[in-house]
Amino acid sequence: KLNLQRGARLEAISGSVPTPVDLPRMCYFYPRCNAAIQGLCDKEVPPMYDIGDGHQVRCFLYRQQGTIARSAHELAMENRAQEENHES
Repeated sequence: KLNLQRGARLEAISGSVPTPVDLPRMCYFYPRCNAAIQGLCDKEVPPMYDIGDGHQVRCFLYRQQGTIARSAHELAMENRAQEENHES
């Protein structure tokens, strides 16, 4: 998570980390990410983006949002609200 103050705690991601000897052909966080995009995150590994200051991010949401500074929970809530608006 970006834009945190030094010493701030990161949000924990529940679930198990995939074994490095048998990595899935999808985003490694897909099964555990609240903001995962079905049909994208479960189909391919996201590209690596260099975001400066020696930091990199590998997330389709970075491409869509231009930043992943918001928490996955916030993005998931926005995605759900958008889906509900399209259904009504």
